[in-house]
Amino acid sequence: MPANGNALKRYQCKACTVTFNALTGTPLAQLHKRELWIGNAQAMVEGISLRKVAARLDIGLETAFRWRHRFLQAPKAVKPKLLEGTVETDETYFLHSQKGSRKLSRPARKRGGSAKKRGLSDEQVPVLIARDRNKATTDEILPDRSEKSITAVLEPVVDKAAVLVSDGAPSCRAFADHYGIAHIALNLSAGQRT
Repeated sequence: MPANGNALKRYQCKACTVTFNALTGTPLAQLHKRELWIGNAQAMVEGISLRKVAARLDIGLETAFRWRHRFLQAPKAVKPKLLEGTVETDETYFLHSQKGSRKLSRPARKRGGSAKKRGLSDEQVPVLIARDRNKATTDEILPDRSEKSITAVLEPVVDKAAVLVSDGAPSCRAFADHYGIAHIALNLSAGQRT
C-alpha cells in the first residue's frame, strides 16, 4: 500500500484483465481528497455558496464547483426501472432559468420569484414526478403536457398492473386508457387528496 494511506485495494477482472477498485464507476472515483467529501455533501445540504465551501474545506473555488456538479449528476443515473402498486403522478412547474446566458429574453430577476401566468407558459418549465408507495421516484422535464410527452416518461417505468393516481389531467387519463392501466383521478379543487 502506498505511503499516503489513501489508496484503495485494486482488483482485476479475470475475463478482460481490466483493473478496478471499490469506487470505480461512482462519483468518488478518481477524486482527490476523498476525506473531504462528507464536508462537501453537508455544505450542499446546507445550501452554502461555493466560495464558502471552498474556504471551509480549504480547496479551490474551481474544485468546489467541479465537486458540486459531479455529485449533482449522480442522482440522474439512479432512477427506478419500475414503479409498481399505487403510482402517484403530478406535474410541477419551475421558472425557466437563464442563468449564465449572455442575453436574457426578459428583465433580470433575483433568485426565486413567481410567474406572471399560472400553468404552462414560456416562463415556466413543467416537470413530471411519479412515485410509488415503495418510495421509488422518477422525474423528467417535459417539453409540454401532451399525452405523447407524458407517455414517453411513464410508459417505460409504470408497471401495467399498477394503479395510476393523478389530478385528472387528460394526458394522464389518456396514457392509462391506452395501456389498460387502472386510473384514479383526484378532484383536488374539491379537497380530495387520497
